[in-house]
Amino acid sequence: MKQHPILFNSEQFNRLFPFHIIINKHLKIQSFGKSLGKICVLAGEPLFTDLFDVTKPKVKVLDCESLKALIGKKVLLRYKEQELISLQGQFEYFPEEERVLFVGFPSFNSIEELKTKKLAPQDFAVHNPIMAFLEVIKNQM
Repeated sequence: MKQHPILFNSEQFNRLFPFHIIINKHLKIQSFGKSLGKICVLAGEPLFTDLFDVTKPKVKVLDCESLKALIGKKVLLRYKEQELISLQGQFEYFPEEERVLFVGFPSFNSIEELKTKKLAPQDFAVHNPIMAFLEVIKNQM
């Protein structure tokens, strides 16, 4: 079967991956998802390493190669500015653009944590597993 590339506009990409991060070869965050911007301060083009730690697997990110080594692995990022904010997801490398894409979603241990972040169901992609969690909680209330 012949492969056909799929192109998304910004609105579609944000709808599918509202917590994404695009990182250039110098580790500068070039863009991020609309929902991620609600819980993390990402003004300008900050360095990924100034704002996030890779906690699972435990990796010290020194350069773009460090992120490329994580491709195909489930990762957990911790936002340095607020310890309760963690993102789980994965990285993918785009060699033609020399950029790394992180796609994922916030990790929560309780509904209280979710409420403190001031996130609503519309802040998540419909396919996100947290949506099922929110539906269960809503039905229990």
